[in-house]
Amino acid sequence: MTEPPDDILPIAALSRGDPSRYGGKAVTLGVLSLHHFDVPSGIALPSSLTALLAEKSDAEILSLLQRHIKNDGLYAVRSSAPVEDGRAHAWAGLFSSFLDVGFRDLPEHIRACVRSATSERVRAYATRLNVEFRGGMPIIIQHMLRPDRAGVAFSRHPLYPQKNIAIVEAVRGTAEKLVSGTETPERYVIDRVTKTVIETDGDAEILKDDALRSIVDACERIESLLGFPVDVEWAMENDTLFILQARPITGTRY
Repeated sequence: MTEPPDDILPIAALSRGDPSRYGGKAVTLGVLSLHHFDVPSGIALPSSLTALLAEKSDAEILSLLQRHIKNDGLYAVRSSAPVEDGRAHAWAGLFSSFLDVGFRDLPEHIRACVRSATSERVRAYATRLNVEFRGGMPIIIQHMLRPDRAGVAFSRHPLYPQKNIAIVEAVRGTAEKLVSGTETPERYVIDRVTKTVIETDGDAEILKDDALRSIVDACERIESLLGFPVDVEWAMENDTLFILQARPITGTRY
């Protein structure tokens, strides 16, 4: 293997990782893990290594991966491109990520994730933004959760960040359908000071007061830690709140 295996880092160690090599998404998860947020366990592969792996056989890739993760359960294979999750442009939905991947299927999904960095959609978006992006795809591999509730939350209103309100959106199960836009979530508008719900959209049955309070509290702590209003993807498994992603709310001025 051209690149030493120790370039693969566990998520818990990523707070010291280089965002240009591991991507901001991965490094942010490392920072959150360091500050005692629950983050699904896993590893991050730098872009230099994934470029090499894309040309290797399944056996070679699995031989490397099994030094870092166990051959059990299912995994999420997630993009962590350096251009993702910026304050001006999120590049949301342009790169490939995959859920419920078995260990032996990881090689083909790593290759697909790497290929997505050079897709026509990505090139067109980069051209429209007048941004130079030469490809390169850091990848996160995490153990799959089995959440009963999941969603996204905004530490502040995306259009009115100066208002002292937070927004939480929730669906049952995983948030994949919400993020892809194929399922309409329940939506809660919450006063950040009193932590009370001031508006709902939907049946308001998925999240009760304690769960909403824990999500909003987490968003406020992440906002304070990172220094800007945040868009957080979250999931709850056995009443434990996991943070799957945290990024700036695109375009806010705060």
